[in-house]
Amino acid sequence: QADAVVHWTLPVAERAEGWLTEAFHARFRELMLHAAAREGLACPIYCLMPDHIHLVWMGLRRDTDQMNGMSFLRTYLEPALHPAVFQAQAHDAVLREVERKRGAFARTCFYIAANPVRAGLVATASEWPHSWSRL
Repeated sequence: QADAVVHWTLPVAERAEGWLTEAFHARFRELMLHAAAREGLACPIYCLMPDHIHLVWMGLRRDTDQMNGMSFLRTYLEPALHPAVFQAQAHDAVLREVERKRGAFARTCFYIAANPVRAGLVATASEWPHSWSRL
């Protein structure tokens, strides 16, 4: 709610792969921006992985409701995953005040960006085509 900063993880059921394409990435960007505009959110980083999605949302208004935004995103994005589906529930980690400070917040964002490197998919985070920042 309100100005919360949340690290969301959307796992795909049974770690299904094969859905991560440029078309899916484009649909994700469209729906994520739509959800952000509806709910008053900023997305400083997201990373689409072959079997899950990470994103950070920051509330920008008193009436921001990230649960509504996530419900919208999952509902309208899931058809693009077909035949895969999301796990029943997204995981959320609300960043505490200390995690929202400049250095700590940057570490969270860099951690998300480095997911493809840790998974051995690319040598550097900048090589991964399915990460971005949308504000």
